[in-house]
Amino acid sequence: MRNHWRFDQRGAAVEPLELLTSPQEKMRGLLFRKPDGLTRLLLPCKDVHTFGMRYPIDIAFADDRGRVLEVHRWVGARKRRRCRRASMVAERFSAGTPWFEVGDLIAMEGPRSCRKRKSAPDRRGLNRKGA
Repeated sequence: MRNHWRFDQRGAAVEPLELLTSPQEKMRGLLFRKPDGLTRLLLPCKDVHTFGMRYPIDIAFADDRGRVLEVHRWVGARKRRRCRRASMVAERFSAGTPWFEVGDLIAMEGPRSCRKRKSAPDRRGLNRKGA
C-alpha cells in the first residue's frame, strides 16, 4: 500500500483507506484482490468498471470537495458506473456495513507523523506566531 489514510463518514468509526493516484493503481483498483476491510479512493476518477471482478463492490462518487454525489451498492461483475461531475471515487468490496450516502463528506487526515505540530509557547507564554 502506497498511501494509507483514514476517513470519517457521518461521524462513524474511522476506517482504513488506500489512496490510488497513478493510472496503473487506478486501473487495478479491486481487480484480482480478495475481499478485505479497505476502502480505495481513486483520485482523480469519474468512471469505474467491474469487468473481471469476482465479488460485488460498493461505489461512491464524490466531487472535488469530497461531497458524495452518487452511491451504488452491490455492483456485480461486468458493469460500468460513471458520474461526469465526480472528481474521485471511493470503492470497497460490498459488505452489510454502513456505506456513504448522497451528501456525505469524505474528509481525510494524513498519518499522525505528517500532522502539523502546534508551536511551543515562548517565555512570555505566547505562541511564536504572537497569538
